[in-house]
Amino acid sequence: MAYAPPPQVPPRPGGGGLPGIGVLMLLQVLVQNAVLGSCLVRGGLAYLPDALGLSYAHLVPGPVGFAGADIASLLATAVLMCGAFAGGRWVRGAAVLLGAVNGYAALSQLVNLFSGGRLSREFAYRPVGNLLLTCTLVVTVLVAAATAVVVAATRAPAVPAAPPALFPPPGPPGYRPPHGPVPAPVPGPWGAPPPQFQSRPPADGHGAAYAYPPPPPVPPVS
Repeated sequence: MAYAPPPQVPPRPGGGGLPGIGVLMLLQVLVQNAVLGSCLVRGGLAYLPDALGLSYAHLVPGPVGFAGADIASLLATAVLMCGAFAGGRWVRGAAVLLGAVNGYAALSQLVNLFSGGRLSREFAYRPVGNLLLTCTLVVTVLVAAATAVVVAATRAPAVPAAPPALFPPPGPPGYRPPHGPVPAPVPGPWGAPPPQFQSRPPADGHGAAYAYPPPPPVPPVS
């Protein structure tokens, strides 16, 4: 017994690269949590209201800090990470937009850090720790660029439109002729339709039945 193959479901357009975006968002979440942990270690639990954006009474010196705006960015990145691993196509555009905001902020911090002699002051008392915090800015810029590259590389190609038919089927627009066997003609009030002409096999080898009859036999000459 032959079984028909299951129908092939085409992939949904525009949904590629979601696992890669999820990994990039996970890396960004780890980087932001590392910055938050560093600020809490240096400032203690008294810095927690400042990290949540509820207070600005404490200041932790360093090239990178964590404030209330970073909490919103961290929550948005975590939502995008979960949505990417769940297969949500809406993550692609949102990840590019959030990456652009985070990347611009990190890049501006790098420019300010390497200008005006601030770099020497920041690395004077905590060279290793401040170097690691500075690397988080570089990672944020790279994550934003990689997210844009993944989304652009996995974009679904445009499907060309089918050319119009040279001989469209008769009927109004959108009409499709029925498929299948042609139904038998229904007899009208005048009776059944005449049968179609069918040829009969030859009779006695002298041609078809509609040909002239064979000639009579000729008597032998004595």
